[in-house]
Amino acid sequence: MPKAYRTSSEALCTLTGLTPIVIQTEEEAKIFNIMRESSKNEIDKDVLVKDWIHPAHMVRITEFPEDEEIQIYTDGSKNDNCVGAGMAIFIKGKLEHQLKYKLHNNCSNNQAEQMAIVKVIEAIVNIYSRDSR
Repeated sequence: MPKAYRTSSEALCTLTGLTPIVIQTEEEAKIFNIMRESSKNEIDKDVLVKDWIHPAHMVRITEFPEDEEIQIYTDGSKNDNCVGAGMAIFIKGKLEHQLKYKLHNNCSNNQAEQMAIVKVIEAIVNIYSRDSR
């Protein structure tokens, strides 16, 4: 099951053909309001800061067992000295593929994150095309 964290951008959604979460949320809100036959948009009502729900109480994180057949990890980062991306693929708990890349210093952290995702997809395609021969 693929996972992405924090810095995946909407451009990545476009590349993968997924609907960005903002658009998906707006569509779900419209459907909700239609189903309730409400002309008033209850979703976007003003809420005082003191009444905000803490994010830790809104999100439920589900961890997957460590014995999944394929585990993929990607990361990108930028600091004052360099920009880099890396990825690792574990199959049945064994490190199958690991790569790291140094990017041009003008690249952003998001570009590094996206590069890691692109490279891991390429590696998966190569692994499966090699296994199917």
